[in-house]
Amino acid sequence: MFLQWIDAVYQVTLQFPYAFEFNEYFLITVLDHLYSCLFGTFLYNTERERVTNDLKKRTVSLWSMINSDPDVYMNPFYSFEAGQNKIIFPSPAIRHLKIWKGYFCRWNPRMRLQVSSPQMFLEITSNLTSLPI
Repeated sequence: MFLQWIDAVYQVTLQFPYAFEFNEYFLITVLDHLYSCLFGTFLYNTERERVTNDLKKRTVSLWSMINSDPDVYMNPFYSFEAGQNKIIFPSPAIRHLKIWKGYFCRWNPRMRLQVSSPQMFLEITSNLTSLPI
């Protein structure tokens, strides 16, 4: 069910690319580590179970890895001013839904992007900052 929710978030980010501070690579990273067993972020069902099992001392959090290099997960199209105090209304129409090729088709060499998402976003960001004003 978590995968379906993340896919729904991805669909909304496609409709409103300026409204989210994170990018597609962030969502893929979260899903990749959901079952990777490298982090304790998704272990146990409640906070009480996490505290009882002393999870903070026994494992590392996924969020600490993500926060160690935040630029990789940032959306270059994000605009705080554009989304401030505004409600977004995504369209649930089937014509607005897209197959998430970056996640579901990434292992198929005929369908995957030639440039990785983080690399593409970093190139876009560097090009935007180098434009004369």
